[in-house]
Amino acid sequence: MSVPEPTTAGLSTEPDRPFGLARAGALIGPAITAANLLQYVLQLAASRLLSPSGFGGFGALVGLGVIGAVPMLALQTVSARHVALRRDDPAARTAEASRLLAAAVKLAAGLTAAGLLAAPLVAMFLHVPVAAAALLALSLGPLAVAGAAQGVLQGRERFAALATVFVLVSAGRVLGGAGALLLSSSVTSGVAGLAAGTLAGAGVALLAVRRERAPKPYGAEPAGFRRELWQALSGVLALLALGGADLLLARHLHPGATSGRYAAGSLVARGCFWAPQFVAVLVVPRVSSGQPGVLRRAVAVVAGLGVVEVLVGLLAPTAAIRLVFGPGYSSLVHVLALFALAGALLAVLQLLLQVGIAGGGSLVGRWAWSALALEVAIALTLRPGSLGLVCLAAACIAGAVAGSLVTVARQHRS
Repeated sequence: MSVPEPTTAGLSTEPDRPFGLARAGALIGPAITAANLLQYVLQLAASRLLSPSGFGGFGALVGLGVIGAVPMLALQTVSARHVALRRDDPAARTAEASRLLAAAVKLAAGLTAAGLLAAPLVAMFLHVPVAAAALLALSLGPLAVAGAAQGVLQGRERFAALATVFVLVSAGRVLGGAGALLLSSSVTSGVAGLAAGTLAGAGVALLAVRRERAPKPYGAEPAGFRRELWQALSGVLALLALGGADLLLARHLHPGATSGRYAAGSLVARGCFWAPQFVAVLVVPRVSSGQPGVLRRAVAVVAGLGVVEVLVGLLAPTAAIRLVFGPGYSSLVHVLALFALAGALLAVLQLLLQVGIAGGGSLVGRWAWSALALEVAIALTLRPGSLGLVCLAAACIAGAVAGSLVTVARQHRS
């Protein structure tokens, strides 16, 4: 096997396929864990530097930013599929990568504009400054561009390079947001730093794929690309909205301090959601190229990790909360395992969604939308407390997982 030629960024231009999924998992798993731990640094800095009410607003904006990152995740999965389908044709692959990145830039511009227009309404609903909501909008476009670049690396199975980009993009966001909070302890300052760091991270992602693309886009748009992207956008939007709806509802329904404590619990759910993400990253290129037997093993791995997460929440909640969040969040002790359960179930749903997209389309998004509508309707009608809200979220996600398992199993049998 030839030695990969190094680039000035220190990233190999050769795919990691010869090393197999076990070696790739050893790269991607720790990288995603590190990236998420970096995100926790930002959240923990905010919980320490802001009041509970201010942290509730900051956490709600960050949660909304995750929903606003839908194009990033959709473009990554669709880009990975299109690149993987052309893995044996270098000319077609580089042309496709160039088209995908150009489309991402256009989408980024529209996304930012839409976010700026919606900023006053977001600020009113979440009780945060308009400037903070507008700055959040400025971070959404760069995320879309970074997602397309990550998808190119994923489709090429350049997992070493992808792992590096995951960490650097996350580090840019965290360093920007945490640094700004240290300079000025306000919601607006934190979001401003987050936006600046996101822009820097997008630049790093583009640098990593500069040799994977043609000098310029050319040729017609691939057949079915818009349909695939729309399905991915809809599905990822439903998934992330379902994962973040309870946090937004808590901010809307509960007093500031209560919503701040719920935001802390939602960090646990998000950690359990994102921790198994590496499994989907690894299997999407394989599913795209039609390799059999991948889905069953992937679901077993993600579900097994979820069981471990819930057990930790049951057996050691007090120590974890006091160590990470401080005594002001001790009321979470009795519900920590429920937050872990909600996040673990959402991780299974994410895997099913991405596997469906990699296969050329999926109805998983419809189950997520249905669960979201049910959760919002019940929450706004009954106005439950924190315990009732997290139980409601977990139950609705579980229903979506059950329906999605049946849908994806039928898709792979056909």
